[in-house]
Amino acid sequence: MVEYLHNKLEIPFKDLEKGKRSIETEFSLGSIRLDVYVSSQNLAIEVETLYGEPVPLLKLRHDIETRLEYGPNLWIVIPPYSAMLLRKELVEFAKYVKERYGDRVKVFTIDIDKKELIPIPRLRKPKNSSASS
Repeated sequence: MVEYLHNKLEIPFKDLEKGKRSIETEFSLGSIRLDVYVSSQNLAIEVETLYGEPVPLLKLRHDIETRLEYGPNLWIVIPPYSAMLLRKELVEFAKYVKERYGDRVKVFTIDIDKKELIPIPRLRKPKNSSASS
């Protein structure tokens, strides 16, 4: 995630004007800990595998509500395997998030080959290589 922010979005590791890191990992903000925080963008990033979550969308909603209390914009990044398993639900969830929070919250997965973030609404149904009966 940090590599993507630095290389693709050209966010420097260090804010030279303020003399501190621009991209922080495991960053404490109030009573919560963010996976990644980009101070120059006021952006919190949470990577959520959703493994072992009985109701994954409730977990995501809780993450959104608790992080937005502190003011930063939020990106939620879901690894490809989880995103494909929950594709249909996540596409609907991303629509809900857009309607409720506007551009303050975005939900992504990762294109491993291109090393890019893909907005969940653009996530396509996997191509079925075998014929179905």
